[in-house]
Amino acid sequence: MRSNHPVIQAHSRSRILTRRSLIGAAVAGSASAVTGMALARPQAITEGDILGPFHRPGAPYGAMLVDEAELGERLRVHGQVFGSDRETPIADAVLDIWQADATGAYDQPDYVNVVKVSDSYRLRRQIRTDAEGRYAFETIIPGRYAIPPGLPGFESFAGQTRPAHIHLIAIQPGYEPLVTQLYFDGDPDIRDDPWAHDSANVLAMVPVEAARQTVASSFDILLARA
Repeated sequence: MRSNHPVIQAHSRSRILTRRSLIGAAVAGSASAVTGMALARPQAITEGDILGPFHRPGAPYGAMLVDEAELGERLRVHGQVFGSDRETPIADAVLDIWQADATGAYDQPDYVNVVKVSDSYRLRRQIRTDAEGRYAFETIIPGRYAIPPGLPGFESFAGQTRPAHIHLIAIQPGYEPLVTQLYFDGDPDIRDDPWAHDSANVLAMVPVEAARQTVASSFDILLARA
C-alpha cells in the first residue's frame, strides 16, 4: 500500500534512515511503503518514528479528539513547537494526531483500505500552533494492542503487543516534516517494543482532576530546518 501523503513522499526521498527505519527495512523490503521513513535527526531534534499503517489524511481541525461518551482515562497534552535552537517558536505549524481507543482499536477495522472507511475520524484531529508555537489537545490514554497477523510490513511482529502510543505528524514550510510517536512513562511494553524501547519521546503524566481521572503531560517539539 503506497501513500500519496506529502510527508511520506518527503521521507521516501531522504537518503538517511534512523534506526527505526533500518529495523523496518530489515523486516520487509516493502515496509517503507506502509510505515514511512523517519529522518535521521541530531539529539537536539525531536526524534522520528514509524508512521504505522493506520494514518488517515484529512482529519478535521480541533483540539478535542474525544467526546463525552469516549471511554478511557482523560489526557491533556500541551507544549510548544520550536526550531532546533530551542528558542524560535514555530507559529502556525500543523500537527496531525491520531491514536487507538482505550481498548487498543483504531477507528477502522480494515487496515488495507484505510482511506475507504468511516468518515467519523474518531480519535483523529489536526491542530495549529499559535503565534508562540503553543499547542494543546485533549484525548484519552490509548490502549495497547497486539499487532494483527498479515499486517503489511509487520508480518514478523504478528502477536507482539505494542505499548500505548499517540501518533503525531508536524508540518511547517521551511522545516523538515516530523513523523513520530509519543509513549507513556512506566509502560512495561516499551522495553520489548522494537520502536519504543529506546525512544526519548516518553510522556510523564501529572494528575490534574482526580474526580474525572484526568492527567496532563507536556511535550515540546523541535524541528530541523529544511
